[in-house]
Amino acid sequence: MKLYTLARKINKKIKQRRREVAGRYLSPVRRLERFAVPQNERIVSMTFDDGPTNMPVNPVADPGLEGVSLTRALIGIMNDYDARGTFNVIGTTEHNYPDKMGSLHKPTWSGVRHDHYPMFGKDKYAGAENQKELVRELLKNGHEISNHGYRHVLFGRNNIVYGSREHFTNIHDVVSDLRQLHELMKNEFDYEMTMSRPPHYIDRIPDGFTSYDAYAV
Repeated sequence: MKLYTLARKINKKIKQRRREVAGRYLSPVRRLERFAVPQNERIVSMTFDDGPTNMPVNPVADPGLEGVSLTRALIGIMNDYDARGTFNVIGTTEHNYPDKMGSLHKPTWSGVRHDHYPMFGKDKYAGAENQKELVRELLKNGHEISNHGYRHVLFGRNNIVYGSREHFTNIHDVVSDLRQLHELMKNEFDYEMTMSRPPHYIDRIPDGFTSYDAYAV
């Protein structure tokens, strides 16, 4: 646990350094670090990863949400406040087998070699490939959808936290995965994604490229 805490501190320093140099170079892809929001307004930006999810809310704090899927619950709650969010969706993790279930409360809880959303063995309950109606509900209610990877495979290594996880080894495989989800959204829903977030925020690809290079292709 101490090693994990130290790694997080080091990673925080590295990200701070990247923010300091961000914007010095022209690029077709930008990391959004600073925002100019209207004065005298209380504004929050909310993002939701790894869906859409058709598994029920668990645990249930509001009896009215009993049996309601997580994504539909989020849509309903945000509608109550006239709010809109960004949903970083996946395609599906159903192809991330063979694998073994991970340990509860561990980073690899959903799978030793790969992620499985919403949980191991229940992959068809999440992702744009199998939950098309939920995607349509998100779009109908004015939410933004961004590309979180078709299979939610790591773009590169993270030996400290995800040492057992398989990952892409080159930018070509990363682009192919991103493009598969991009084309699914465009062909099935006539929606073209303009934003993206790498799985587990791992930006660096082993062959020397980064996620920003992949997004620019």
